[in-house]
Amino acid sequence: LAGPLGKEANAMLREPDHDPSERLAQAREQIAGVKAALERGDVAAAQGGLDAVARLTTEAAGIVEATLKAFAAHEAALGDRRRDTERLLARLPEHDRILAELRSRYDPPALQLGQGDPTHPNANGTVEDNLQEARELLTAAKSLADRAAQLFRDAQILQAADALAQAAARQEQAGFRLQEIVEKQQRLRDTEAANQTLEEQLQNRVRELEATLNDPRTME
Repeated sequence: LAGPLGKEANAMLREPDHDPSERLAQAREQIAGVKAALERGDVAAAQGGLDAVARLTTEAAGIVEATLKAFAAHEAALGDRRRDTERLLARLPEHDRILAELRSRYDPPALQLGQGDPTHPNANGTVEDNLQEARELLTAAKSLADRAAQLFRDAQILQAADALAQAAARQEQAGFRLQEIVEKQQRLRDTEAANQTLEEQLQNRVRELEATLNDPRTME
């Protein structure tokens, strides 16, 4: 771990709340307590200490394993986050045009999300401000990716992985906000088409009724 980052070995695995050395030190204290408990014949206390040692060493091993996994995955994950941010940013102008069209054709209530609209996490009930939401989410995703890169350079491997996970979550939300715009556009088009069909059916029905009323046989 230390070599590729240009760090001293003792600088690695020293993250806040994720330092395996702290768990191992606590385990050693528990072992001393186990010995003392056995010397005084307190089997229950000794067993409790042994259970604590098992838990602490398992946690320490888990931190090391998670750090190695995050270290190996960092470069690819960072690249994915940066590419996904750029990909989503490139979609903004298209969705800006769609939203401008919707605003010009429909009143604000039509842009609200309601019954019949697909549901996505963290929706605020309207697509009117979705583009701004997407921009803010992508700005946050970019900042988190930059922070992850710096944390990784500072040997904060698990914190870097967490920042990348947060960036991915922001990107997912941005994708939902853009998707909602397209879905609303399609639903309004479908509603217009259905209304047009209904109007034509009603007009045909009116013509049929008028023809019936105008038929002399109707009054006989």
